[in-house]
Amino acid sequence: MGRESRRPRREDRAFNLEEVQALPVPRCRPEDVPLIGIAPMPAEYLQAFVPPRLDADGRSHCLGCGGILYVNWTMVHGEAYCVGCFFPTRLFHYIEGQPRLVVALQYHPDDLRRNERKARR
Repeated sequence: MGRESRRPRREDRAFNLEEVQALPVPRCRPEDVPLIGIAPMPAEYLQAFVPPRLDADGRSHCLGCGGILYVNWTMVHGEAYCVGCFFPTRLFHYIEGQPRLVVALQYHPDDLRRNERKARR
C-alpha cells in the first residue's frame, strides 16, 4: 500500500468564496490604516480591501479562515495569500508621491471571482 499524505489538499483548505461574500464585510477607509508620519492612503484605493482584522496584540487575522494571517508570496510583486486558506492579500502598496507602504490588506470578497479554468481541474 502507498503512504497516504498527511498534508491536507489545497481544495480542502481553500476558503469558500460564496460564504465569505455572504458576510457583511465593510470596505477599508483611510482611518482603518493608521500610518504614522505618512499621508493617509487614498480612499479610492482602499475601497478594494477590507479593514485589517487585528487582535489585542496587533496581529492580523484572515477574513477567509479566521486564523492569524501568515502569507506566502505569489509570482506577482507585492501579492500574497493566506497559508491557511489561500485568501488573496496585498502587502506592498505603491501610492504616487509616497514611499512603498508595507501593510497586509486583504481584498474585499465582493471583488473576487472564481477562476473557472482552475475550478474545472
